Amino acid sequence: MSYSNIKKLVYQRTGLTFDAYRTMILREKISRQMTALDMDDMETYCYEISRNKELFDDLVDGLTINESYFYREAYHLDCLSQWVVPKLMTGETGKEEISILSAGCSTGEEPCSIAMALDQAHGPSALARLHISGVDIDRTALSKARAGIYGKWKVRQLTPSMLSRYFDPIHGDRFVVKPDILKKIVYYHHNLMDKPMAKMRHAMDFIFYRNVSIYFDTTTRVKVLSHLDRMLKPGGYLVMGATETLSHNTGQLPLVEMDGCFVYQKPAKSTPAHCKTGGSSGEDHPWESAPGPDSPPGEEGEPATDGTSMENSMFLYEKSLTLARQKEFDHALALLEPVLEKKDGMMEKAGILRAGLLIQKGDTETAGRLCRQFIETNPHCAPACLLLGMIAGMDHHPREGLKRFLETTHIDPGNWLAHFLMFQTYQALGNQNKASRQAAIVISLLEKGRESHHGLDYFPFSFSREDILQLCRKQSTLNV
Repeated sequence: MSYSNIKKLVYQRTGLTFDAYRTMILREKISRQMTALDMDDMETYCYEISRNKELFDDLVDGLTINESYFYREAYHLDCLSQWVVPKLMTGETGKEEISILSAGCSTGEEPCSIAMALDQAHGPSALARLHISGVDIDRTALSKARAGIYGKWKVRQLTPSMLSRYFDPIHGDRFVVKPDILKKIVYYHHNLMDKPMAKMRHAMDFIFYRNVSIYFDTTTRVKVLSHLDRMLKPGGYLVMGATETLSHNTGQLPLVEMDGCFVYQKPAKSTPAHCKTGGSSGEDHPWESAPGPDSPPGEEGEPATDGTSMENSMFLYEKSLTLARQKEFDHALALLEPVLEKKDGMMEKAGILRAGLLIQKGDTETAGRLCRQFIETNPHCAPACLLLGMIAGMDHHPREGLKRFLETTHIDPGNWLAHFLMFQTYQALGNQNKASRQAAIVISLLEKGRESHHGLDYFPFSFSREDILQLCRKQSTLNV
């Protein structure tokens, strides 16, 4: 009996897949558990965990990486508190109770963040109407969630005022969540591969299912998504992590967009019996302003996200660009995915933006591969050449960078940024003559108003236009 048999058993029951790191964790846990049970036979151990749920649960505890912190991907909390909850609380369809689930809640940072965000946005009266549930397969993580005690690293995203409002300091630079928040959350030990729990009497208005499916393969993802679908009320919403959302667009739930945030929404007209629990009836309706895949444009003239129009691609691109400038890189990347998939006239522009964002995140390998793909399709893609030159410089290959910048200027002679980067590279290589020549070109382009657009809508610089001119003028005087 080998480790592979146990991995297979864990996969069959939990859907967890194992990379090299998690395989190492599994081996260590098996070894510790067999020692504690005074077992030295793997076949006997496998038999015992297959028939003893308590032993199996002990093994599973800790196999997932419980890396979480308060206000992670905060724009999802904004979407809930600023758009969804106000619609659920007001109007003819205003709800007396609002039910929210954190699926894969880990050590409790996510459900506590939900309660804090809604209290901050709508006050204690709104908090009183909430039912927040958290489920996780890891019992050790759930024990920590119920205790509500966290170190400084977990609360690093919170402002001092939020920290004092929702936490009490305790010994050892740790903080405990205040009772009025902690008591709003009920935690359950639950395997998402299993059918929805009968004791969770409330069908859900909103489900957070973020950064969980990274452990699952496609088959498991479809099964878990089906279970979560069953737990949603008609018109309810499901939100996933930025990098997970589009990989789950299988048609099980329609994908909708709310102010740049993509979520899945269960159709309001769907009223199966299992959604009528906990006082919920088929009369529940979602708020009407969230555009669905087949909806008309919104009240403010924003295009529907039906994936068919150039206008929609431009809208998503501009939203992504705005998020990039706000340093919301993961969210910005997620918005670009449908534009890239459509392969319309915005694809190259979106791809260049994506490469720039990947560089900002430190993934120069993927960014470089993307740029080379564009050059294979379009050898005259100057922005791709420019980014490849930047990547070469970051990787300490200045001569490769010069080659790429030169290619850029052959394609686009007026590209002042390529000339400026050549100036900087020659300076670093100690070639003052060539640095001065490039500096003079930059001055000519900028001073005479002939600066062409360099093709990068987003790439942050620490230099202003005047700073660049001053640097180049200083260099040009060296050889006078």
